[in-house]
Amino acid sequence: MSCYSARIILVGALSVGVIASGAVYPAYAAKRKAVDAANDPDQSRFDDPSLGRYMLRSSVLIGLELKRGWGSDGWGRTDFAKAFHLSSDDDFLNNEDAQEGAFSTLLAFQEVALAPLIQRYAGRTFVSSAGVSIKITEAGLVGAAQRVGSAAVIAYFQTYDGRDTRGLADAMPSRFQQVERRLAGFQNIPYTDLNGTKKPSAKGDKK
Repeated sequence: MSCYSARIILVGALSVGVIASGAVYPAYAAKRKAVDAANDPDQSRFDDPSLGRYMLRSSVLIGLELKRGWGSDGWGRTDFAKAFHLSSDDDFLNNEDAQEGAFSTLLAFQEVALAPLIQRYAGRTFVSSAGVSIKITEAGLVGAAQRVGSAAVIAYFQTYDGRDTRGLADAMPSRFQQVERRLAGFQNIPYTDLNGTKKPSAKGDKK
């Protein structure tokens, strides 16, 4: 599978963009494992705070190599930290552009990780373990990955292959139930990917 490399580029002195390229990135598998491991559905890691408007965990920022290490002052001298003049979590929290840049980097990562699922399952409809009819959309897949990590979303589809799961709630792991809740909750939300392509919601609109 093609891998992305996220590069931070300065636009003037204030804004930063993220470019997703198709270049092979040898460390992609390790990076994906690190980011996915950071997603804790039970939020039991109290030493791993969620930061900013997108509630990005420190471990996710570290996995994406935006932050160097643990602690409020763990930003170090990453390209991202230098671009946004970050030396502490407070700097990140007070910098909306930095939060947008971090979120865009995570989206680029997830769009690559989820690309096979998007291609195979987007547009399908199934009945969830809660008895809810769900149309699988790109927004739903990305939303689910935001909650439980792309590895859990991939594992869910490897297990159920987009089929009806009605009646399976008692036997379904909690992380898979969270995948279904996110697929349901985001299915009516239009999604615009990082290339600017608008993807329809379950309602079919592209607004």
